[in-house]
Amino acid sequence: MAIEEFVVDSVPTVFYVPDYVSEAEEEQLLKNIYNAPISKWKTLKNRRLQNWGGVVHDKGLLAQCFPPWLEQVTHRICTESRLFPSAINHVLINEYLPDQGIMPHQDGPAYVPVVAILSLGSPVIMNFTPHPSVKDAGGTTDSNNNTVSEPEPMYMSNGVFGEHRPFSVALMPRSLLIFKDAAYLDYMHGIEDSELQRYDVAINVKNGLLVNGQIPAITNLEIVSGNSENGGSTNIRRTVVSTARSQSSREFSARALDSVLQEYAFKSFVRPRTGIVYDRKLPANFTGIGVAALRLRSGSLRRRGVRVFKEFGIPIGIFEQPYCERLVLVYHNLGNWSSVYYPLPGYTLLAPVLGLLAYDANDLSASSLSELDIRASEDPISINFPNVQSRADGSSPMCVNFGLDGSVGFDNFHLLTSHFVKLHSV
Repeated sequence: MAIEEFVVDSVPTVFYVPDYVSEAEEEQLLKNIYNAPISKWKTLKNRRLQNWGGVVHDKGLLAQCFPPWLEQVTHRICTESRLFPSAINHVLINEYLPDQGIMPHQDGPAYVPVVAILSLGSPVIMNFTPHPSVKDAGGTTDSNNNTVSEPEPMYMSNGVFGEHRPFSVALMPRSLLIFKDAAYLDYMHGIEDSELQRYDVAINVKNGLLVNGQIPAITNLEIVSGNSENGGSTNIRRTVVSTARSQSSREFSARALDSVLQEYAFKSFVRPRTGIVYDRKLPANFTGIGVAALRLRSGSLRRRGVRVFKEFGIPIGIFEQPYCERLVLVYHNLGNWSSVYYPLPGYTLLAPVLGLLAYDANDLSASSLSELDIRASEDPISINFPNVQSRADGSSPMCVNFGLDGSVGFDNFHLLTSHFVKLHSV
């Protein structure tokens, strides 16, 4: 790959490579990301992220090794671009919902002034704005002595671009963006908190998106025309079809996820037998989520219970409302998606969210069913969270219960009540 061929218009220190990875490679990368331990995720106000390579501090990097899949892709980017002075040793994997973004920022002096961004799952517009110190000084910041030199004007295809003017780059799924030197030192970069973003202002549209004047067919791209002060604009709608977060948090809520998982769970009953646990393999866009189904007679559930159903122990005396002759218990393990659908600001997840939902088994081809209310007449439903220990800061683990009505309640770790259906320890 000759990186010089991918310079973004006349901005000499910004490079955009469309389709840098294949669809199969993108799918595998997403699987690796969402199969990472839940402890790798850090939830922030407007996004969540994984930190690989170690801890960055004032004196440098406390290094840690990459997993093989990340070592492979970073080595490829480093060797093929030939823009990094040494091996890439730190990676942040940021995950955004379609209506989430990040304010304009710089990555800081601890990093070499070159950064690569590999985009997966959804298109987005990244905006570059001159750093206030550069705008005030009217020049270019020197990375070595922090002095300001006379800027050189950048020329665009339609005329003079100007001295340190804002610009935007459209990042398509599977594309690679690299920016360095002036674009890194003199500009801040960010993403708007908007599901709908203008793409026709992006400076790489001509080189990166249009082919013979046409927009290529891209699974994750929706083109939307609208009005603006200039009479019209063309926008992209950010969507994600390659991960379980396929819509915004408002559109794809925890309740909607329950409905989707119920449908997949029911499909596991090819030749249904009562009392047998059926594990359902989910498609790649739900990587990290576990689902299983158990079909029972209502009377048998009440008289015998279920000693072990995954992490759940269901005692004698459980009954459902309204009554049905047969019911299906659907088990969820949300894994790394736990904090996405059930966020708890101020708390640390020690285990994934586990769900136990009950449905009428009269029609195993049905979808979008309403959940049955399951209740205990005597002993509560128990849940075994393995390897949960007290934290080093002295705080003790607790259980949080998410009701189907959106209610949230906390219990001591050893006391659980049965009328809650979504539980995990914090």
